[in-house]
Amino acid sequence: MISAFDDLHQILSYMATALTIGLALLIGRGPERACGLIVAAETFVDIVVMSQFDPSIRWWAVQIKAGLVLSAYAAAVWRWPDRWLIVMTALQGCALLLHLSTWLDSTIMMRSNGLLLNSIGWLMMILLVSATIGKAIQRHDARRRLLRRRSY
Repeated sequence: MISAFDDLHQILSYMATALTIGLALLIGRGPERACGLIVAAETFVDIVVMSQFDPSIRWWAVQIKAGLVLSAYAAAVWRWPDRWLIVMTALQGCALLLHLSTWLDSTIMMRSNGLLLNSIGWLMMILLVSATIGKAIQRHDARRRLLRRRSY
């Protein structure tokens, strides 16, 4: 019974990630879709590719993946300099620093570091969903205003 609760947070995390990616790809525009694709690629690498690595090189693979994801967000910011995207990039930079902190100080507990990384991930998901829905509402309101002007 207790072991089922141990996996519940991962199940909820994967479900939230899938919903976020779907929402970003369906109703988002360029920056939201780009972030949705980045999240999808990162999730795919985490689930499929990372499990295949030997534990001795998995740590390095995680560091490289985090750096590549940061580069992808930075490229998206270069293309679309939205505030929310800059915050996403900053959060990914914090995640990369948390990953690298275990290399600098081996006394850092993996559980506390994992909890912080999980919190950053949830913040990024909430930010992407908020930006996607907010931009869709703005587009809808702009269309409504345009239709009102035409009717006068």
